Amino acid sequence: MTDFRPHRNRIAAAFDTATERWLKHQPPADAETMARIRAGELRPENPRATWAAVAKLAAFQPDERHLDIGCGAALLTIPQLRAAQTAYFGLDVSKRTLAVVDERGAGLFRGLCAADGANIPFADGTFSLVTAVGVSEFLPPPYLFSVLKEVKRVLAPGGRLVMDFLDGTTSGAEHSRQLEAARGLNVFIPTYAEIDRLIADAGLILSRSVTVERRLVQRIARGFGE
Repeated sequence: MTDFRPHRNRIAAAFDTATERWLKHQPPADAETMARIRAGELRPENPRATWAAVAKLAAFQPDERHLDIGCGAALLTIPQLRAAQTAYFGLDVSKRTLAVVDERGAGLFRGLCAADGANIPFADGTFSLVTAVGVSEFLPPPYLFSVLKEVKRVLAPGGRLVMDFLDGTTSGAEHSRQLEAARGLNVFIPTYAEIDRLIADAGLILSRSVTVERRLVQRIARGFGE
């Protein structure tokens, strides 16, 4: 079995640092990278648009058990989650980020877990909804496949996964590579055909997709007849 811990630890360290910068009101990147962003040479994505598409495809149901993989600081999602009233569980590899989420979302979450999507600490069939936003590009294909298999395991019959993927054919993919390299992270962007193959190999069924800016947001249903 592949050991993803070194890669996971690099991601956790990068987001721990990013969270500390945010808390101290510091720029999210070094001076050179920020200068390129201001000059228009690098264009960050609009996470609000992505999350809005995810929320639409997720079709939140009150009190349904909902796991958010890579929940981050939940800065954009907290208002929608309060309105949705799902039984929300957040999972992230960055413990510093989880501490911020816990403080900002007091009373909202049923549980917050320091873990990664390839090792979800819940029993089979626990969740009717799993979301994973801004996660896929940090996972090399074997790691992504392990996450999809784990999601399939924890999804209840008829459950659904909503996950977004960056379009590797656009300039946004190269922008993302350079922006994350400034944080010491690699970005992995398979083609959409490769993503669809990973989804199928994991035993999941793609039911709907929508393109938002440079991302494809996919609604993936759990396979039936296992």
